[in-house]
Amino acid sequence: MDFRLDETAETLGDLTGQILGRELPDTIIASSECESDGYSRSAWQGLVEAGVPEAFLTGTLGGADADHTVLAAVLRQVALYGGLVPALPVLAFGLQSLARYGGEPHRDLMVRAAKGQALLTGALCEPGGRRVADAATRAEPIPGGFRLSGVKSFVRFGEEAEAILVPARIGDGGVGIFVVPAGLGGLTPAEHPVPDHVPTARVGLDAVTVPEHALLGEGERVAEAAEHFELTALLGLCATASGLLERAMTLTAGHIRTRKQFGRALAEFQAVTMQIADVFVAHRTLENSCLAAAWQLSTGRTLQARRSLSAAAYLVCHDLVPALFTCQHLHGGTGLDLDHPLHRYFTGGLAIGQILGGTEACLDAAAGRAWAS
Repeated sequence: MDFRLDETAETLGDLTGQILGRELPDTIIASSECESDGYSRSAWQGLVEAGVPEAFLTGTLGGADADHTVLAAVLRQVALYGGLVPALPVLAFGLQSLARYGGEPHRDLMVRAAKGQALLTGALCEPGGRRVADAATRAEPIPGGFRLSGVKSFVRFGEEAEAILVPARIGDGGVGIFVVPAGLGGLTPAEHPVPDHVPTARVGLDAVTVPEHALLGEGERVAEAAEHFELTALLGLCATASGLLERAMTLTAGHIRTRKQFGRALAEFQAVTMQIADVFVAHRTLENSCLAAAWQLSTGRTLQARRSLSAAAYLVCHDLVPALFTCQHLHGGTGLDLDHPLHRYFTGGLAIGQILGGTEACLDAAAGRAWAS
């Protein structure tokens, strides 16, 4: 079992880091410059021009069929620079599943999303901590299509996206993923409060009508598409959280090496070193869970990936959130300063923990699905 990144993942991850490092210095990450749109348009355009989103398209559309290890590598780099481009919703919530299970009717949408001409997102969660497998949103078959009804929560760029991938239960059967264009009658996104600066919506679907081709996959591949969507979205969230914690840890380590108290660097105090060591353990545990899940998804080990992602989601809520509080605490008053980049990583991690539903919701999900054979 070899979790090392292959050449494609390393290349695209490094390329993403180089572009974002140029476009997003700490002064931009710490500022409110990106808050009106929720992301840096220039940084996103830089990734688009370098072909990073396009790599997730299939070969027939000019892409590289980038797999989940590539996705995790790219999203980690995005997180290291404050998550200030919409790679998580576009790639993990949208393009990965659409490229694999979409058809000719979705071709134009996929290409435009990869070229930065349209935002894509997906609706992983529902009120009450429900995710895809236990979705309460309904899709009633009607002549020529489906009628969708339900509520989705924590939809990143739900008001700004051109289309939302929506999980819904088809009649009395299983769950399918529907591509729902923005602007349809009965689709009502509204702002959803979150700790970070990313536009997030609560989306209501009141008898929204979509055509038959809105459903991803055919036959048995409908259920496969639903599982792929959920696991890819979870991987995206957890890989992003891992990158956010890594950068927060790096900032904190630098701070305690240079900040002095009673004539000594903070790093010389045993209590401080023990706290930053706990942060390091939390990060490495989460990072390894994400790498394992990405490799398992890329090699078709779906059951193992469900288990790894169940553990990773739990680690985000149980370990990462307290670790971020530790980083902020060790920064002292600096940790509360909005002119310091730490606040991006702190609030970003809190938002992901909120989207995942907290520790109890992650334990319930693990007990209900991840460990079933």
